[in-house]
Amino acid sequence: MAAAASAILVFGSLISACNPGPTDGSGETPAEPVGEQEQPTIQPTETPAPFKSELVICLAQEPGAIVGGTEFAARDFLPFLTPRAAVYGEDYTAESDLLTALPSVEDGTLRRNEDGTLTITLHYRDDLVWSDGEPFDAADALLGLSHDPPAFASAFEVLDARQVDDLTLEVTAAAGAEYPYVPAQPPLPVHVFGPEVDLATVLASGYARLVDPALGPYYVAEWAEGAHVLLAANPYYPGDEPVIGVIRFRFIPSAEQILIELQGGGCDVALENGLSLDQLAAVIEADPGPLRAYAFPGFVSEQVVFNTYIDRLGRAPLIADSRVRQAFRQAVDPAALAGMAYPGVEGLALDSWLPAGHWAYSGGETLPFDLNAAGALLDQAGWQDADGDGVRESVAGVEGEYACQRGAWTIEPGTPLAPTLLIPAGDPVRQQVADTMRANLAQIGVDLRVQAVEPGTLFAPGGPLVQRDFDLALFSALSRPDPTGINRWLGADVFRHPLDLTPVHRWELENRWLISDQLVERLAPNNTPGPENDFQGQNYSGWCDEAADIAIVNANLSLSLPERAAAYAAQQAIVVSEVPAIPLYTRPRLAASADYVCGVAPGPFDPLTWNAASWYFDESGVCGG
Repeated sequence: MAAAASAILVFGSLISACNPGPTDGSGETPAEPVGEQEQPTIQPTETPAPFKSELVICLAQEPGAIVGGTEFAARDFLPFLTPRAAVYGEDYTAESDLLTALPSVEDGTLRRNEDGTLTITLHYRDDLVWSDGEPFDAADALLGLSHDPPAFASAFEVLDARQVDDLTLEVTAAAGAEYPYVPAQPPLPVHVFGPEVDLATVLASGYARLVDPALGPYYVAEWAEGAHVLLAANPYYPGDEPVIGVIRFRFIPSAEQILIELQGGGCDVALENGLSLDQLAAVIEADPGPLRAYAFPGFVSEQVVFNTYIDRLGRAPLIADSRVRQAFRQAVDPAALAGMAYPGVEGLALDSWLPAGHWAYSGGETLPFDLNAAGALLDQAGWQDADGDGVRESVAGVEGEYACQRGAWTIEPGTPLAPTLLIPAGDPVRQQVADTMRANLAQIGVDLRVQAVEPGTLFAPGGPLVQRDFDLALFSALSRPDPTGINRWLGADVFRHPLDLTPVHRWELENRWLISDQLVERLAPNNTPGPENDFQGQNYSGWCDEAADIAIVNANLSLSLPERAAAYAAQQAIVVSEVPAIPLYTRPRLAASADYVCGVAPGPFDPLTWNAASWYFDESGVCGG
């Protein structure tokens, strides 16, 4: 798995990876075979008792259930209790601890059918055993696939599944199935539920809460509601037993109390939903100590989106010209904004809509922060401060052509360059970002107004984003292991050409092919919200670029990661040039631990506990060097 692009920051100190030494967990020194010779006497070696008998993880939230639990905290338990079909670890590239290998085109386990669906062959490991001693079977995985509780709802829609043999399933997935083309649903024990059981029964059962039996390295030994959950090592899990035999999750709803417990030794690890950035800074100065803090880029990012197309009233946007958007981009410094929003945390600034640690990322070339260059771009675009009041106007009127055959646009002479930036109300960090942007843009003659809107209104079906009744808007976006991007970026319908089968736009097809849906296949719909699509889609910018449309559709059609990455690179290059949005920074994820907890390897997408079965204690705090 590739290393994360950004370092783990300990507020100025780099945390080195902690790697446990080899152990067979037996407490004895293995002997070499000596054939027919007399076996030497092996003296048992005492295994020193660990200085702690259990690892204590503190959470601010207690999940109602683990399987099907809708609380975010439920994710923190899963790596202990069930192997996963996809593990992302320190980045967005998948591995599997449930399958022998992820499906791929190269070995024939992944193929796209003529109707767009996918046929996927899943080969499961042959060494997995439930914690009650019952061997795992592909029937368990098949039973899991028949249920899709909320915690595992994903774009992997199972249309059909059948068991090929004891360890193999063949699955037909809907066309929109995402990389890495494996289901998120964990197996369910057939020997507990039988081969057919309804979802309601599973969710109402004790299994949903206790995951008993478990298939992972631990099982739930005790759940004291409102207090703690104890996990014990699964004696049937293949390989060496976990170095730490007992895990205790404590539920402490007060963030202040979690910090006190961490400082006093009542918690060994505090996970992200129980710490603030201010508290994390205090961890470094905690007494007694020492403690280790983690602040690392997550999968939620901040962005400024431009309205680039006519609004619901038919008005041309002030920022229809890409040179104006480029000027705005050069007047914004994402690194400075990230440092202001999250002081002391490095590696958060973005130069692409995909983060630097992503397998599809192709950034690094972007417009630099340069107010002089920004002003020159506005001059070129026809915006000047003719009356000397400090605000530019369209002196002679400005005009241009929308891309994707959507006609011309015109802005009347004398129109001031005074756009409004919408931000969600009640967010002081975003308000600070908006104020900084307003100050920077004022230096190049832009009168940016900032308007805070209640989130429920901003994102409502009749709100300004969906109705595209805005100039600029600041809101968040999510990065996933599969970027997809069609819903976010596609600006016009894309079809499969009936002759050469390549993706094309409607205007590239002859009318005779469009008279029937049977003659031409629509590969992807326009995702600009509007009356023609019942205001569906998240391309709030209304941006359309012919080459970018085709690139992102090609990326989604390909099942080869290198081919997909190349197509995403082509699309990102166009986004950098056309600037439909300004990516700012990723929000950090936060955690803290005692310095004797080793092996923690945080990543952007998985829970921090993704590899917790390999965590270990080092009383010295050195963690293997």
